[in-house]
Amino acid sequence: LDGIQDMLRRLRERRQETLSQHNLDSLYQDLKDRLDRVVQREKESIERRLQDMDNQGTQEPPEARALQDAFRRMAQKNLAALETLPEDLPGAIQQLSDYEFLDPEAGREFQELLQMLQKSVLDSFFQDLSQRLEQLTPEELGQIQEMARALNQMLEQKRNGQRPDFEGFMQRFGHMFGPNPPQTLEELIER
Repeated sequence: LDGIQDMLRRLRERRQETLSQHNLDSLYQDLKDRLDRVVQREKESIERRLQDMDNQGTQEPPEARALQDAFRRMAQKNLAALETLPEDLPGAIQQLSDYEFLDPEAGREFQELLQMLQKSVLDSFFQDLSQRLEQLTPEELGQIQEMARALNQMLEQKRNGQRPDFEGFMQRFGHMFGPNPPQTLEELIER
């Protein structure tokens, strides 16, 4: 009976992993498609505006021509940046985060894409955290509660100008912080 229950548990875990993987693949492709549409919209908008300027002719006053020349330089720079975007989604998103969109609609769509990505990452994080919490034994949960009380006590001591026993805290609970535990109370607070 124990063997069957263990096998069922492993099958449920494998099913969840497979579903998560397919969900991540579709999310990645959706983000990539949306990013491609944003970039395409920006390129088309720039090219259309450049074409409109070319069609106007050179009858403009010198001030207007100077503004057009400045826009042309900026547009060419932006087009070059769009052409040299990294192929990978994270690299392209990172580079576009510092990019100044000339088409307001493309800029708005990019901000929506960033918000969708942030929401997806947070949802995934909280789902993973929830699953981990469900798997905790009562002893592990008790240890986490004890660690939280000790941390609160240290923070209260620091607030009152006392010197908290960070070393003692890490001796008791350091294993809970993974392979790279914080080295100071400030680093622990930052994390």
